[in-house]
Amino acid sequence: MTNEEIDRKLATECMGWTRHTLRSGDWWCQNSKQDFKEIQCKDWSPSTNIAQAFECLDKLEAYVNMMMWSYPDTKKYRVQIYSGDYETDRHKILSDAESDTPAMAICLAILAAIEKGKPDAV
Repeated sequence: MTNEEIDRKLATECMGWTRHTLRSGDWWCQNSKQDFKEIQCKDWSPSTNIAQAFECLDKLEAYVNMMMWSYPDTKKYRVQIYSGDYETDRHKILSDAESDTPAMAICLAILAAIEKGKPDAV
């Protein structure tokens, strides 16, 4: 999957946005109406923008948490998204992803968690 495909999937499946072409270019909007009050973002690229990757994670935080590890020897980042309490071992891992950048690792973990659906109570 390319960065653009990942970004598009996160915009539609995680953020609930649709893409619209306006005079000023393409914009991601909250719903199908082309109303400037509902415009969310023009330059959407969470796969390369860590702040936007965390925006996606914020959408899931109502029912999940995240842990990230970095491995200096391999220059890789690993992200686990889980529900429940990790410290008391009452948790369920929903996704586990690894990538060369933290933003991409977060995005891949979010997409994997979305594919599994909303977690059951732990």
